[in-house]
Amino acid sequence: MNQIILPVSELKTALSGFSKIISKRAALPVLQHVRIERLLDGALTISGTDLDAFASYRFEQGKEGNAESMLVPFISLHSIVKGCAAKENIGLEKSSGDSVLIRYQIGGQEAEQQVASLPVEEWPTAPKINGERVLLNGALRSALLEALRCTSTDETRYILRGAYIDVSEKQSHYVVGTDGRHLYSSNSFHVPIDSSVIIPDHRFIGWKELARDGDWALRIELDKGQPAFVEIGSYRWTFVCKAIEGNFPNWRQVLPDPSGFKTSIKVPARALDELVEVVTKLPSDGINHPIGIKLSREGKLVLFGRASGTDRFTEAGFSAGEAKGGPVTICLNRNYLIKALRFGLTEIQIADELSPIRCSDESGRHMIIMPIRLDGVTSNPPTQPSSPVSKDAQSSATNKNEMQQTNRSNGEAVTLNRGNKKSSLETVVEQIDALKSSIKASAAALHEVITSLKQAQREQRGTEKEIQSVRSTLQNLQRVKI
Repeated sequence: MNQIILPVSELKTALSGFSKIISKRAALPVLQHVRIERLLDGALTISGTDLDAFASYRFEQGKEGNAESMLVPFISLHSIVKGCAAKENIGLEKSSGDSVLIRYQIGGQEAEQQVASLPVEEWPTAPKINGERVLLNGALRSALLEALRCTSTDETRYILRGAYIDVSEKQSHYVVGTDGRHLYSSNSFHVPIDSSVIIPDHRFIGWKELARDGDWALRIELDKGQPAFVEIGSYRWTFVCKAIEGNFPNWRQVLPDPSGFKTSIKVPARALDELVEVVTKLPSDGINHPIGIKLSREGKLVLFGRASGTDRFTEAGFSAGEAKGGPVTICLNRNYLIKALRFGLTEIQIADELSPIRCSDESGRHMIIMPIRLDGVTSNPPTQPSSPVSKDAQSSATNKNEMQQTNRSNGEAVTLNRGNKKSSLETVVEQIDALKSSIKASAAALHEVITSLKQAQREQRGTEKEIQSVRSTLQNLQRVKI
């Protein structure tokens, strides 16, 4: 008997991690399996893949025995393990043909279940990473995870769907993440790698249990003419995936000039949760999720929001922050502001209502957030104290705002144009947005048609069952003799 014994307590953790990788809709049957292996030294491992990413878990304690390897259906194994107690063990053994026998405990007695399997030879080979290991200390790992939370989810912006480790400047290395509406960067460390790399925002990397599994080590395989591979290793886990290919945008050119910030709001670390609560509870229109920040001449800080379908604003004062600078009113996406506050960025710097704001702390972390045009929220935003000016000056300021204050209809970013004329690029962008909306509408209509067809199939099967039942009844009646 060449049985592999696995502890349920660790197996539950491992299968939870593989659920971030293994897809129920995988085109290849082998991708719906996990590979369980006992090595020559007795070490026990379990692996999963979707061809783009490979993950392997090494159990704390090995078991003596011959080298053995088998493929087990993920869903079957997960279903059995879910009903087992953490102190129990699971036994796995190859059975006749391409099948595996799973032994487990039920009420103190041993039960077994035979499940269909596949030959081990069908298992995809994971790429080999030969680069040197780079230790990701606490600050660097935290920066990587925060940058991944700021990446794009738009499938058409593939290059932005990962965190960029920028080592182009020898004296200062950065970790950057952006979706085009807000940008995160951190530069308080040095990463000893030869080339910059874009690490994809994979669900497994953001998994909380991976962050708790000891220190991380990073290895990068950069072969000329071949896709780059990234390996992240922890105490028990090893994760390998392809790096995102392409040139990351020149993110430095969008950084605002620090000398242009005229207003600064410092929030004590102990008051960050309070400010998050205020921002969260203010009403929102649910589209661009706008939140307004208003600083009066007296230095009073007020946040305001408006529910959809009403012109009335809800205002909330915040006295825990220390504000310096001139009066200003600006509007931005509350989700980005909340994210910055939860990252622990305690200083908010504002230039004017049309320029991006910067949230930062003393450790070198920054988040740049694009504003939302105030008149996109309301035609009469909350007033702020203003000094008397002449009618000519007011007319000139109005004309200047009309020339400069132009925003895309979805509130994504503020752009500066002359007059109301649109550039060719803006026209193309609007046409693409319209085309995307049309495609989404067509997809929704197609989904409804498919749903209707499935319902019709279910009704047809039900009718066939009823007809079969009637036929069986008639046949029974025909057999009755009087």
